[in-house]
Amino acid sequence: LDWWESSERRVRFREILKEQDGVDADDVIMSRDQARAKGMTSTVCFPTGNLAPEGSVVKATAIAAERLDENGVFAQRGPARVFTSEKAAMAAIKADQIRAGDVMVLISCGPMGTGMEEIAQVTIALKYCEFGKDVALLTDARFSGFSSGPCIGHLGPEALAGGPVGRLLDGDVIEVVVDTRNLTGHIDLVGDGERSFDAEEGARVLAARAPRPDLAPDENLPDDTRLWAALQAHPNRRAANAVKLMVLTGARRGEVLNATWDQFDMDRGVWTKPSAHTKQKKDHRVPLSAPAVQLLTGIAETTDGDYVFPGRNSEEPLTDLKAFWAKVCKAAKITGVRVHDLRHSYASILASAGYSLPLIGAVLGHTQPATTAWRVHEDLRA
Repeated sequence: LDWWESSERRVRFREILKEQDGVDADDVIMSRDQARAKGMTSTVCFPTGNLAPEGSVVKATAIAAERLDENGVFAQRGPARVFTSEKAAMAAIKADQIRAGDVMVLISCGPMGTGMEEIAQVTIALKYCEFGKDVALLTDARFSGFSSGPCIGHLGPEALAGGPVGRLLDGDVIEVVVDTRNLTGHIDLVGDGERSFDAEEGARVLAARAPRPDLAPDENLPDDTRLWAALQAHPNRRAANAVKLMVLTGARRGEVLNATWDQFDMDRGVWTKPSAHTKQKKDHRVPLSAPAVQLLTGIAETTDGDYVFPGRNSEEPLTDLKAFWAKVCKAAKITGVRVHDLRHSYASILASAGYSLPLIGAVLGHTQPATTAWRVHEDLRA
């Protein structure tokens, strides 16, 4: 960003915009102070609470003004109406079973449930219902930019990952508070229909309950989506991130586990694998996709030492993924797949996107075109 701010190209285009259209670039993308001076605020808030200990997100500025108090705070306390699919939630709305003051809870729709589907039907339906602005919606799924009202998504952990939202029952009393000016908020269980309690007691009530028996992933969820969701949910972040890098680059297990930070040029998006780590015994430069760079950037913020994936101490690399891979496959309900098979899948994805076999072979570090063809076709046949 420092380079971009003073780049010749940026300076010239700002001049052209001013000369030809009379538009000051600073009036298009404003500084924080400029935006505040014009009465603008951030659009999102990240509520926490005993129902979302890892957080959530709400487009705070989309909440109807008449639902805010004089301090810009939205507050609602109402009974939970729990659904484990968008279809069931829509059926309830169409059957006139939702009332003003209800808190709709839509779960099993996060990464492990439906692959993090966009909950558009429900939010659109509520937008055009007379009582819609008076219904809060909580979900472990995501929303589109079209959503409006007190719709809170991305509740973490998601229900299928053991999140407390997966222990809610119909009739539970939920409190939703969103401060649209200070951008703070909380979502908590504060009653069970028979009694009221504070958020701390609500956390204990949730912890004592078993997960709902009707929680289940979509039966048509693709294998790769289930795998990624299982990687997201696994507590061993180091091993999970190592597998993610294999998925995103098609690199061999040894290349990933022995990777050191000096091999990566994040600014240019290039990974130079040293000859000592490659099967072809030559240095191998490969491009990194934006998701791969994002993953590595996040890892860099929490990792010390030379190795990207250190073992028990920062001076040694992580050496074994066998036990971890078995657990992840079990969680994702995937059988008969090896870690190395991720390379085959990566090759087939590139082929399906229209890349040539020579290019795919170059990315994977193959010395023989026949090897690339076999890997690609093997995975496509599977």
